[in-house]
Amino acid sequence: MAECVDAVQVIYNIFDQAPEDRLFPLCRERNIAVIARVPFDEGTLAGAVTRDTKFPAGDWRASYFVPENLEASVERVDRLKEVLSPEMTLAHLALRFILSNPDVSTTIPGMRRKNHVMSNISAGEVGPLSRSLLDELRKHRWDRKPTTLVSVGTFVALWQRHERMPRVTLSARPIAPAGILIDADPRRFSGRSPPQSAHSCSSVQTG
Repeated sequence: MAECVDAVQVIYNIFDQAPEDRLFPLCRERNIAVIARVPFDEGTLAGAVTRDTKFPAGDWRASYFVPENLEASVERVDRLKEVLSPEMTLAHLALRFILSNPDVSTTIPGMRRKNHVMSNISAGEVGPLSRSLLDELRKHRWDRKPTTLVSVGTFVALWQRHERMPRVTLSARPIAPAGILIDADPRRFSGRSPPQSAHSCSSVQTG
């Protein structure tokens, strides 16, 4: 079965670094593309969520950002801003962290406005972060545990929302066509060949 997997889609961002432990080494060994989803941690790593954020009725984020989750998320973002240089936005930091990992093929940030599209694209053109900054960001890993039960309906709503939302795909190496592929830095892959077309095999979502 592993020989028929072209790509794995997994939640991976500055907070959610757990895929580096076992999944990424396996993908590297099997030459499986990694698609990093939820790069902005549902908005916190884009600076879009504050302690005063309120979500409208029916918005699934109201169930996700319950008070204890919201407070913990904002506190961690505040600490993260301390390592942010004046010329870099939090969203750029989040995307460049992901694209700096040579095991990642593509990340799929959501976007609703034209300026979001242009910002996401520009993050893929700047290049990887410095080693010292990446080392600092490793300290912001957050192996969180659920603080509340989320209904099946909430997960379904989340899936439907993500299916409807258009995406810009920032790509570090070729994978099956999806969205707009932006070449981040193909030299980072050290000659590794791209996976086969997903038309012949499959893409697996792990989280």
